[in-house]
Amino acid sequence: MHIDQPLMKELCLLDGQWEECEIENLHEGCHRGIYFSAANVRLNHVYERGNVRDGLGTWRDMVFKGLVLRCRTSDTAPSPIFADTRMENNPQFMEMINAFEQSVEGRILKFHWKGNIFSLAIETDYGFATVASDVDLSDLDAVRRSYIASLLEMGRALDLLLKNTALFAGPE
Repeated sequence: MHIDQPLMKELCLLDGQWEECEIENLHEGCHRGIYFSAANVRLNHVYERGNVRDGLGTWRDMVFKGLVLRCRTSDTAPSPIFADTRMENNPQFMEMINAFEQSVEGRILKFHWKGNIFSLAIETDYGFATVASDVDLSDLDAVRRSYIASLLEMGRALDLLLKNTALFAGPE
């Protein structure tokens, strides 16, 4: 379950607003029997600015910073479901989406359920498999605690997704 630039284009995430995709800390694993992949993603608008006399410079404006999460579901989507979460009208699904957004302190921009793969793009400052920026890197115990905390947060977020019986057969 790759997370890469072609996937970002398939999700139509901020379509036409970015030219460069940066993927960090891609991880594939299994949580409570559910296979998943997650990565920190940044999408940048790249352009040239300046004048001919002084020279043109290449500039980047970040248009998306967040997390992309993909899970293998127990059921196959009856047909590909691709939507902005604000269009969803299923109460159980929206309850799960709201709880998930609170868990990662972010906002789900897009989701895509095709075959047995469910993909989410979440705009958030949460960093998966990272050390928080306010941690003193000379304190190895603090670095370890921060890194482990980011992994545990992902586990809690996946647990919320597992509660949705439309996607998963139920917690094991």
